[in-house]
Amino acid sequence: MELQYQYKKWIENNGIKLKDTEKEMIILASEGLTIHDIANRMCKSIDTIKSYRKSIYTKLNVENITEAVFYALDRKLI
Repeated sequence: MELQYQYKKWIENNGIKLKDTEKEMIILASEGLTIHDIANRMCKSIDTIKSYRKSIYTKLNVENITEAVFYALDRKLI
């Protein structure tokens, strides 16, 4: 268990762990690459990248890639 200071209060970080491929995907998304560009850069199919994205959304409890990038950066997951 780790506590994070956010919004003027301490919140619990439940030990969220991202896989290396998920971290790479978020980093590439933070650079402004599209799903197609990310798939090409990672040498994966578009469906695989969409699967990574869905897994990230679930783990981080976010609804879009922008939220995921900010969440991951804020909590130093990447």
